[in-house]
Amino acid sequence: MILAFSLLSSGCAASRNWACAGFGPGRRCVAPLVRPPGAGWDCYVSGGTLACVRPTWAPQVPGWTCVAAGVGTVCLAAGAAEPPEASPDGWQGYVAGERVVMLWRRAGNDPWRCAGAQCVERHPDRPSADEWECVDDDNRVLCRGRFMRGIDPRWRCVPFGDRFLCLDRDPDDPPGGDPRAWRCFYDDSTRTGRNCARGEPRPCRRCPGACVSGRCWPSRGVPGCYFDADCLPDWVCRVGICVAA
Repeated sequence: MILAFSLLSSGCAASRNWACAGFGPGRRCVAPLVRPPGAGWDCYVSGGTLACVRPTWAPQVPGWTCVAAGVGTVCLAAGAAEPPEASPDGWQGYVAGERVVMLWRRAGNDPWRCAGAQCVERHPDRPSADEWECVDDDNRVLCRGRFMRGIDPRWRCVPFGDRFLCLDRDPDDPPGGDPRAWRCFYDDSTRTGRNCARGEPRPCRRCPGACVSGRCWPSRGVPGCYFDADCLPDWVCRVGICVAA
C-alpha cells in the first residue's frame, strides 16, 4: 500500500540558487542539490521534479511529497528542478555529485514529425554515439550496448554481463497532450528512430517504485535487468527493474 507522508509546500526542497550560462545551442543552469534529511538518498531529475529514493523507510519530510515503495521511500519535490529561465522545449537534467544540472530539452535534436496521433523522431536520444538497442515504456527508456564511452550524463549506466545498461528516466515526449498517453518505441535499425502513438492515459503498471498522480517513480537508481530471465523466478523486468509478476 502506498502511504503519503507529506504534501509539497514552499519548503527548502524548492529553494535553489541557480547559475545559468550559454551551453552549445542552448543554456545550462546549475544549482546545489538539496536532499531529504538522513542518509542513503539517491536522487534524479524528471519533468522538473527532483526525486530522491532510498531502500529504507523515511519519516515525514517537510517540503517533500514522500511515499512508501515497498520497504523503501520515494520523495518528490515538484518544481525543484525548474530553472528560473524559460526554455523553448522545457528542461532536461541530471544530478552530478552535489549539484542539479539542467539543460535545454531537445537542444540540437531533430524536430518531431507528426501526422495525427503518430509522431516520429528521426534521431532520438541515446546514451552515446555507439550502437544501442532500446526499450521504451512508463516514461523511461532502457538501452543495452557493448561500449560505455562518451556517455551523455543524463543517462544512468552500469556494467551488466558483457554489456552495459543505461537508463533515462526523463525521455522526450512529442508535443501536446498528456505524457502518460504516448506509447513509444525505438527502431533499433535506426531507419525511423523513435516512434510514438497517442492513446488514452494509462495508470502505472507494476510500478517498480511509487505511483504518484498516475506516474511511476522508480525506487532504484540504476537498472538491473534487460530480459525477464535476468530476474528471480516469478519476477519480470519492467524497463530495467525487476518486479514481482
